[in-house]
Formats: sequence, C-alpha cells, structure tokens
Amino acid sequence: MVLNWEDGLNALVAEGIEAIVFRTLGDQCWLWESLLPDEVRRLPEELARVDALLDDPAFFAPFVPFFDPRRGRPSTPMEVYLQLMFVKFRYRLGYESLCREVADSIT
Repeated sequence: MVLNWEDGLNALVAEGIEAIVFRTLGDQCWLWESLLPDEVRRLPEELARVDALLDDPAFFAPFVPFFDPRRGRPSTPMEVYLQLMFVKFRYRLGYESLCREVADSIT
C-alpha cells in the first residue's frame, strides 16, 4: 500500500499527532546565554518595554489566519519576527542592514 502526502498527513492527524506550525514564542534556550552575566543579557530600557508588550497574545492574533495549523514546517516564532521588525523600523534599517546588525547578536 502506497500512501501519498495527504494520506500520510491525515493518518497522523487521525492518530492525534500534529505539528505545531504557528509558534508565537521561542522555546529554545541557548547554553551561551546561561553563561553570560545578567548585565550583559539585560535589554536596553526601550527594547525591554517593547519586549514586555509582546507578552500580550493580541499581537499574535493577526498572524493566525496565515498559518495552516497542520501543514508546513514550524514558523519563526512571531515574537522574534515582531522584535526584528521593531528594530528595523526604530533604527530605519533595510533588510540587509538588519541582518548584519542581528547576525552577531548574543540574544
């Protein structure tokens, strides 16, 4: 018996196995972060306020309709995306400049 992708997906869902495709918060901890002192990991005041605002689930609601709950690979956590877009807007960076700025970021 040969199953195609749709049949395989439906079989997994029937078994109660589903992927979490739309992620709002990053669940990955970095070993490197645990080794750094608190003063290095602390965000600047402005970014800390924005980070606190992003704890509100209302910020994620507009993105939900654009993600199929069963298909696709897990998304970049929306918290990370929104943080990047804030930095891009706040410092008036282009995409390439934003990538350069955050590529060497510790957090």
